[in-house]
This record gives sequence, structure tokens and C-alpha cells, in this order.
Amino acid sequence: MGIKLRFGRFSTAIYVFSVAAAMAGCTNTGGAAVDTAVNIAFTRWENGGSDIYIKDQLSVSATEINLTNMPEAGNKEPAWSPDGTKIAFASKRDDNVDIYTMNRDGSNVLRLTDDPGIDMSPSYSPDGKKIAFISYRNGNNLNVYTMNTDGTEVFEVTESPGTDASPCWSPDSLSILFVSNYEFVDGTNRLYLVGADGTDQRRFTTDTADEGDPNWNPVSTEIVYQRSDESGGAQIYKIDADGTFQERLTDGTLADQGWHASWSYDGMQMVFVSDRDGPAQLYTMQRNGTEVEPFTSTGAVDGQPNWSAAH
Repeated sequence: MGIKLRFGRFSTAIYVFSVAAAMAGCTNTGGAAVDTAVNIAFTRWENGGSDIYIKDQLSVSATEINLTNMPEAGNKEPAWSPDGTKIAFASKRDDNVDIYTMNRDGSNVLRLTDDPGIDMSPSYSPDGKKIAFISYRNGNNLNVYTMNTDGTEVFEVTESPGTDASPCWSPDSLSILFVSNYEFVDGTNRLYLVGADGTDQRRFTTDTADEGDPNWNPVSTEIVYQRSDESGGAQIYKIDADGTFQERLTDGTLADQGWHASWSYDGMQMVFVSDRDGPAQLYTMQRNGTEVEPFTSTGAVDGQPNWSAAH
């Protein structure tokens, strides 16, 4: 069983609950030293399971460090803390999908949520005080919640009758961007903005296309997100925080579709996912969509990249 977000004819499974046995050959890297300026964490799906990896150089040949080494637990959705010392992630290692944190070297794994409902998609606030996430804990729909970084003071931010997903904080930690399908009978998603206190929820764009995976530039007013395009695939777009100056960054063809972009710490580059060369892999590009370069190249499926904001 999986929960899916649809983007035109393209669909992305954001969490799969059944995983196979552990894959062989995982590298145990312990407390390897890394450079916070180029730390990119991501999920790798392989042999029926998934783990969280990290790369510390902008090179397709750079060493890949497996931080979780437990593919049968379905470790996914890594999210860096603002200071680059911890990674929050979702995992089924204790028989329920919950949110955990670990040190940047994979040590000191702590469970933050312990509710019968599914908890996933963590996102640290830029001030380091809160983690936004989505949960089924109300028993009806996936909604956006926040909690302290130690798992206390859980607060329900949205109460929509549909599926809310992909929470992303504004740079001032006062608002949360997310996607939801609650207004559309066809199940397509749109971007919404809401105050972290649950007030002033509104549509962020007036677009009629399917939208998803917003990511706010840490040093400017720019936001990247994916939207369905005339090609029928998912394309990466950039838009200003006031909803103006929309610009497509990927090529606009089904063959070169892209999704799930994450800004670099200085807001000048981004890492994203594309299946343009085969199975989904990670690529980097400049903030204007130029200089696309492969970042991973394996026989596995890579996705959900998150570039550390620490430097």
C-alpha cells in the first residue's frame, strides 16, 4: 500500500509501507567527516527497501555514505536541521511509520513520534525550534502538524477534508507551504500557504495545473516547486513568494521532466530528481535552470534530496 501524489500523468509514491528484506552490501561509514557546505541527503530505493544516503561533494563520482543501513525499515524523506548537525526522517523500523532524528553521521537515532497514525514528511523550521510533518493521527485525513524538535507539543495546523502533504517553512519560520487536493474532485494538488499557528490559510497560486513539493530559497523570496506541464510530465518551476514571476526551469518535455527540487544553502543552485537517463536519479542545476549535471548514477532509484542549509 502507498500514498501517492499525482502530477498530471506522472505519479510519485511518497511512502510505501511494504518493504522487502535487507539488501546486501551496504557500507557502514560511522562518523565520516563531511563538508556542511555541500551536504546533500537523499533516499535510495533498492532491492525492495530504502535507506538514507549522503554525499558531500558535487560530483557524480563522490563517495555515497549510507546513514541508516536498514532498508527493510523503509527509511525515507531526510530533512536537515538548520545547523546541519541532525537529520529528521520517516521510518517503519518500529512497526509503524514515525519520525526519527539522527546525527549527521547516522548515530544517536531518536524516535520523535509514537502515535498509531502514520507520521511522515518532516521539515525543520529555519529557526530550529519546530518540525512540521504530516500525520493521519486525526483518523480521517493526512494533515499538517508541528512539534518541538524533541517531539513534544504536537499542534494540528491544517484540518482539511483532503490529503495535505509536503510541508515547507518560510525563511522567517512563520508560515508553511504545503500541497493539498481537498478542493479538487479529480484528486489533483495545489499549493497552499498557512500560518504556523493554523491561521490565514489560502491558495498560493491561481494555477490550474497539478502542483507539488515546494521548497523555499533560504536566502531570497524564490520558491521552486513541480507542476504538471503540457507534456503530461512533471516540470520544475520557480516563482516569487508573492505569486509572481513564474518561470519553468526544466526543459518542458516528458523526456526531461523533473521533480522534488531542493535549494543549495546559498540559493544559487538546486538538486532535483529526474528520470531523463533511465531510473530516477539526482541532478543539479543553477538557479536559472542551466548547467544541468548528474549527481547520482546507479541502477537504484534515488529521490527526495535535501540540501543542508548549514555552511
